[in-house]
Amino acid sequence: MLEFGSSPYEAPVDTVGELVREITAEVLRDFKPGARWCVDPARSFRDQGLDSLARTEVRVRLAARTGLDLPANLTRLYQSPAAVADYLRDRIIEPEAA
Repeated sequence: MLEFGSSPYEAPVDTVGELVREITAEVLRDFKPGARWCVDPARSFRDQGLDSLARTEVRVRLAARTGLDLPANLTRLYQSPAAVADYLRDRIIEPEAA
């Protein structure tokens, strides 16, 4: 498990994308049991079978795992796992640069 709460700057950039894909896959399995899913970071959450409730669950789980306060419309603003990962990287790396 990847945790950012105490020191968000220690996580390698690659693990952010892995975290988003992992959580997306968890939500897909929970919302569509028995299905086999392969998360494509470039495809939209909707195209991968996540409805608005499932996308909200992705945001909730990401917020819990990272300790970040994420916007309620995160997966509407950033519609793919790759876009969410880019957003998270900016949130994690930006404070370090300041």
